[in-house]
Amino acid sequence: MTIASATPGANRVVKAKTDGKIDSEWLPSGGGSGGGNVIGPATNTNNKVPQWDGNDSDTLKDGLTIVTTVGTPGADTTIPTEQAVREAIAASGGGDVSGPTTNHDSWVPLWNGLNTKFLKDGFLPGDAASKNTGTASGTLCAGDDSRLSNARTPTAHVHAATDVTSGTLDGDRLPAMSTGKAGAVPATGTPLGKYLRDDGTFNTPTGAGDTTGPASSTDNAVSRFDGVGGKTLQNSLTTIDDNGSVNIPTGQKYKIANTALAYGDVGAAASSHAHAATDITSATLDGDRLPAISTTKKGAVPLTGAPSGKYLKDDGTWTALPGAGIIYRALTIISSTFACSGTSQEVVYLTSSGGSARDITDITGDVDGAVIDLLFNDAHLTVKHNLSYIKLRGAVDLTPNAGDILSLVSKGGVWWERFRSLF
Repeated sequence: MTIASATPGANRVVKAKTDGKIDSEWLPSGGGSGGGNVIGPATNTNNKVPQWDGNDSDTLKDGLTIVTTVGTPGADTTIPTEQAVREAIAASGGGDVSGPTTNHDSWVPLWNGLNTKFLKDGFLPGDAASKNTGTASGTLCAGDDSRLSNARTPTAHVHAATDVTSGTLDGDRLPAMSTGKAGAVPATGTPLGKYLRDDGTFNTPTGAGDTTGPASSTDNAVSRFDGVGGKTLQNSLTTIDDNGSVNIPTGQKYKIANTALAYGDVGAAASSHAHAATDITSATLDGDRLPAISTTKKGAVPLTGAPSGKYLKDDGTWTALPGAGIIYRALTIISSTFACSGTSQEVVYLTSSGGSARDITDITGDVDGAVIDLLFNDAHLTVKHNLSYIKLRGAVDLTPNAGDILSLVSKGGVWWERFRSLF
């Protein structure tokens, strides 16, 4: 026999085998009497949980005490019961929930109390919770099933009137009145005191009172009795407008006691009448009321237009007098054109308005052979050369100084330069 070479620990003995031989295994001594290879303590406390004594996996010592409260982790030498642990976890508010001691398999739990920490055994749900989705019989319809978006249009069917036992029908569901069947009263629209006629329209009845009117009438016309029965009205030609003005037909007259009123009776004159010239005793006649001059009767002086030194001829036109002498005048230039006097010769003393630079592009009202001498009062005017109205020597514009003179003669509607005198 070979004894294990390992040095035995304290309180160890050699193990005897069942065949009567001596084994080479060292066993702990000290009170163990069982057939196993783990040796318990010589004495222990009832209900305590044993613990290993050392790390050789074969010696136990008296262990932990089972308690109903939870102590400080790592400091106590006790083991709390399951219920104590559950209660401790629930009381800590850490979000964990304590279940019941026992429960039924597949049942749905329910809250036990109002502290959100304890559950109790609940109830067994129906078989819907265990069914599969699909389209076959006995399956459930899932949320993306096309059948859930089906319009499910009701099958066409009819009802007896007696089946309508509550609510109010929409008026559009009622049939229209007709000559063959009962129907609904049509919509009235804004109430206007009209009545429903048998053709389904609302109308103002004729003859509903004891007085009958004409088939048609004129707006604002005064109604008149037709006959002496007091029950029939007729139209008239006399109207009263919304402002109260009374109008009677042309040629008719107002009467009092069946006698026509004269204009003087109402302080008015006839719409068409005449006056002697001596009746015009105040105010001033409008010039448009004056007759034009003619070869047979007196007439008014025609409009002069802008004064230009012309004279009225016997044909009713204003004309420059040929050879009437030289006309002198002063003119302030405010635009690019001005009118001549239309005489055979005139001298015009020109000044620019406001001392501003201005161009002269045309002189209107000229006649062939007329001469105009332009005397310049300042150096702010420029006479523009152009082929249509004014032709200057050298075809160049002229900007004269104060005191300069430019002489022009009219021919064919164009002013031609005669000479210039420059200072």
